[in-house]
Amino acid sequence: MKKILLVPLAVMIIAALIFAGCAGGGGGGGGGEKVIDYSEAADHMGQTVTVCGPCVIVAVDAMAPLDPKPLIGVLGKLGGAEDFGSTNFMPGNMSFRLYEEMHGQLTDGGQEFVGKNICISGLTIEETPVGTIGGAVHDISQITVK
Repeated sequence: MKKILLVPLAVMIIAALIFAGCAGGGGGGGGGEKVIDYSEAADHMGQTVTVCGPCVIVAVDAMAPLDPKPLIGVLGKLGGAEDFGSTNFMPGNMSFRLYEEMHGQLTDGGQEFVGKNICISGLTIEETPVGTIGGAVHDISQITVK
């Protein structure tokens, strides 16, 4: 009788372990993406992850050689002057670039995210041309407000 009960129990345990392994083992990023805090971004260079943190600023990247200019947002803490330059270079902060194809998807030019905790999924962490840590957002569905 004990063998009859143990076999279904063992099958259920194995099935539960397999299901847990397929369900996104990184903490709920969907599709298995790891969910990290913005301050950990530098430790995940080249990886595609979901990054969460407070959005402190969104501004036009006036230095970009593109037209229309992309928007740059920063997750982290405000810099001393509370402008894009000082904030972007704060230790631990992470930038995200909102490309042209996204502009029409924004309701307030990206300002709808400022002051809110957000998560950005599908973000590949890389070093930006100016030496900061960042990633590109191509669709509004990548950003969720917590």
